[in-house]
Amino acid sequence: MGYMSASDQATVARAMGEVAGSDFRPGLTDVRSPVTVLAAWSEGVPYSSDQVLAIYENQYAGLPSVEVSIITGSRHFIMLDQPDAFIDALSQLLAVNQPGREG
Repeated sequence: MGYMSASDQATVARAMGEVAGSDFRPGLTDVRSPVTVLAAWSEGVPYSSDQVLAIYENQYAGLPSVEVSIITGSRHFIMLDQPDAFIDALSQLLAVNQPGREG
């Protein structure tokens, strides 16, 4: 993962602090597009996949239209830990939401 060591650590720390220190839930009611959330889960984490699903569903409860899906076998970066599952989920989402097509 060469890009991680090549990144500017001060910028990464500042960005993470801004994101982690902000509560965006009040603005969710303004989102008008359907939203798909992919959540990571793997054996050995301190929560069951059902608990992780409930946590995410609670966090995004303010969205008028949201679907939360658990990607198993992934710790955090789904696109790196489970690239095939990530591509499948993304492909399905794009196919369903393509104008003129039904999923």
